[in-house]
Amino acid sequence: MAVGAFVLGVAAFGLFGSHGGDHGAAAGAARYTVYNDSLSSGWVDWSWDSTTNYGATAFVYSGTKSIAWTATAAYGGLYMHTNTPINSAPYTSLTFALRAT
Repeated sequence: MAVGAFVLGVAAFGLFGSHGGDHGAAAGAARYTVYNDSLSSGWVDWSWDSTTNYGATAFVYSGTKSIAWTATAAYGGLYMHTNTPINSAPYTSLTFALRAT
């Protein structure tokens, strides 16, 4: 029995130097992408007590794919992990789209 579900439909899930428009960085702003139709290189799925589909085609916000995540137990979590340190200094915002189903 699913405890909860949501879909991240994103053009680029990541950090941006400044927000410019509905979903994206302003021209020339620093940009770090975690997900753009797939997890970026160096990122892995460490989600727990859940099922995760990084290639879902339903409820796509931009691009051709989205992340479909369903908790399968209480306190299930979506966790995208990298071992590479990220210097957040050049970024001023985190942008993503979320749809609960």
